[in-house]
Amino acid sequence: MFDLTHHIIMKTFASTVLICNDVHLEIASELLVHCNINTTKASYGKIVQNSVSKEISRISN
Repeated sequence: MFDLTHHIIMKTFASTVLICNDVHLEIASELLVHCNINTTKASYGKIVQNSVSKEISRISN
């Protein structure tokens, strides 16, 4: 079993609720109380890039 920390809860919220539901990164950054959007980009940029790739594939077909 693992400890459910505030950090784990916030990362889960960010990746599953915000980013995967197309909430803009700027808004996600505010909701996560990041002082700088670069923190959000560093943590969730790969998820956003995967979403962009998926959308490009969708509109290309």
